[in-house]
Amino acid sequence: ADEIRALLMLAGPGRLDQSFDHRMDGTIPLANLQHHTRESVGAETYLRDAKKPKRSMFNPVSLPPSTSGLGVAHYSWSGKDSSMRHDAVAIVTAYMHNTPNDLAGLIHFPREGDVDYEALSRALTLDFRNVGTAARETDSVVGSDFAHKVLTTPDKATLTEIPECFGAVRLREILTWPRSEPKLDAEAAKGREIFLNRTVGEVLNQRVVLRREAYSPQEYSGIAVIAPLDRSKSIEAQVPVRCATCHNYSPLSAKRSLTKPIADFQRCDLCHFDHPAKDRPGAFIALSEHMRAEKLDSVEGCLCCHSEHPDFGPQAFSNSWLLPFDANGNGVTGGDEIADGAAGGIGTDAYLNLETLFMIQLRPPDKRPEKMYLVSDNARSVPKEPRFSKQGYGWVRVSPLISTKFTAPYLHNGSVPTLAELLSDPQSRPKQFAVGLSEQGFTLDTGLPGNSNLGHAYGVNLSADEKTALIRFLDSLP
Repeated sequence: ADEIRALLMLAGPGRLDQSFDHRMDGTIPLANLQHHTRESVGAETYLRDAKKPKRSMFNPVSLPPSTSGLGVAHYSWSGKDSSMRHDAVAIVTAYMHNTPNDLAGLIHFPREGDVDYEALSRALTLDFRNVGTAARETDSVVGSDFAHKVLTTPDKATLTEIPECFGAVRLREILTWPRSEPKLDAEAAKGREIFLNRTVGEVLNQRVVLRREAYSPQEYSGIAVIAPLDRSKSIEAQVPVRCATCHNYSPLSAKRSLTKPIADFQRCDLCHFDHPAKDRPGAFIALSEHMRAEKLDSVEGCLCCHSEHPDFGPQAFSNSWLLPFDANGNGVTGGDEIADGAAGGIGTDAYLNLETLFMIQLRPPDKRPEKMYLVSDNARSVPKEPRFSKQGYGWVRVSPLISTKFTAPYLHNGSVPTLAELLSDPQSRPKQFAVGLSEQGFTLDTGLPGNSNLGHAYGVNLSADEKTALIRFLDSLP
């Protein structure tokens, strides 16, 4: 385990994509996916250009999942499988006529008793090579071929050879994650309190929900859903958030009992904004309003009615929410990050995104699908009268905070070099900085398309001492 951690850290803080072997290409602004490049310039020119020095599009999702075993338990940037388009476990088990427990044995996934379905989905997706989301994008040709076969004609050889190739089986055998929180000094404990309880900004009251997790009419099952975070508020509203609102757990499948005292990071008021209204079936009120009405002094009072919760699983500090880029709803996904940030969006660069973004968003407006998103007041119920949004397509997934001290540069496009600068005003962040070491290194220019360092302006108004404490806590994460 120590040897693996050392090798990962020696690899440096990041690398520029090797576009001959990786589908994301750093040479072509605004169209940085490999097959688009090959189609537009031809194979001979593409292969020649692939050997030239790269100037743009650092892709941090190519990095190994973590310097600790927690990254193996909750794969970085792939998140909760139920927010994906494909149910890979269902596809594999149906095609091979086996059970989830059989599949767990094939990929050497440790378990006690019946395997947790969600945990198995995450393990299988880790074996896809760690970058897959809705479109199962992967950062290597071998991984891409594997993902395609698993989703079409899986067999025993495929399922066992690729994990071995990428070391996932071995990683699962030798790496473990901490079962308890690390001991914190006084400053880190102060940072933990800020992370848990301090409001650090507001986000648009929207998240993108994909087909496995959203209830929608059968004829629209292939369309992504926009649903509110807080069902008691308008979908155009903004809701206050803490660090722990988004950077928390992605629960598994199996239910477990809740008992007092409820752990700090498992409090319902961190992730749940609303509660069903008692006197209005189908309506919701703010959770704080419900607690006042029921005279609940703390969230532990919720145990009188809610005695179970899906197993929280390993703490990777991500709830795997998908947050839309186009927060101001003007139909533009990238290029107006400041306006989207002001409207409650993350405000980060959208150009390093899924293949579907480029297939849809780069088309002229009159050539885009008429039904971009299905809008739902509640992802857990089928809309009575379907309505649609044509806001710009694409989203960012809440990133896990795993081994944060060792995973600079930050943001999903690796455009901010330190945590201190991430907590600063986006306009004051460095415009250029060095990434990597020796001949592998390069200068990242945040002025190039895909490299913008704007957005994620959360915590920028904390005091200097509070920022230092928060960084101390983030540095302590395993």
